[in-house]
Amino acid sequence: MHYWKAALIWGLSALGIFLISCFVYGLFNRFSFIHGASPAGIESGFAYLLTFGVVIGPLIFVGGALTGAAGVWWRNRITKITKPTT
Repeated sequence: MHYWKAALIWGLSALGIFLISCFVYGLFNRFSFIHGASPAGIESGFAYLLTFGVVIGPLIFVGGALTGAAGVWWRNRITKITKPTT
């Protein structure tokens, strides 16, 4: 159960940080895609957020989730190795 909880927390955290950074990038950079364009600002920020959130967002979530689960596995392994036996 700890693996799932850590995977969910790390995955959502990674996705949130990614989406915030896409929005901030869009605030200062012009967005242009195949058939749409918008000047730098709020519209461009939301355009970057939605476009990259849909295209790359799932990969970022899976990468963050795997990192969280690996961290829990590693912590459990270290704890078992360093735990004194009685």
